[in-house]
Amino acid sequence: MQDEVEETDPRKRRWSIRDLADEFGVTLRTIRYYEEQGLLAPERVGNRRVYDQRDRTRLQLALRGRRIGLSVSEAREIIDMYELSGERPQLETLGARVKDLEADISSRLADLRNVLTELEHVGKLVSEALAELDAAEAVR
Repeated sequence: MQDEVEETDPRKRRWSIRDLADEFGVTLRTIRYYEEQGLLAPERVGNRRVYDQRDRTRLQLALRGRRIGLSVSEAREIIDMYELSGERPQLETLGARVKDLEADISSRLADLRNVLTELEHVGKLVSEALAELDAAEAVR
């Protein structure tokens, strides 16, 4: 679709749903879902969706938000803040949420380390018990 647009101003570029899906490695269904959730607002040309730079940027930010653990609604709320309140409130909110996510992941990581330590201990006990059984059977 980009080839169809003769516009040289990058801010006026347009993308089809397939263009965005291919670029970001997501399904068409994902993009439609983000549209349903209010993250994207493509222009309609007939029955085709046409996305502008704003939509592309919002999709990119939403996908990044999902990768770091934000829900779709959290990502939308933070992305929308830029237009509603400006950059500072948006960044402050994002910074606070990132700190919360870091604390949660650090806590889960500590729990996983404890589980791993316990598994190693149980594995050692099992190996020792099996070795004892092997030695007892060898004596018989």
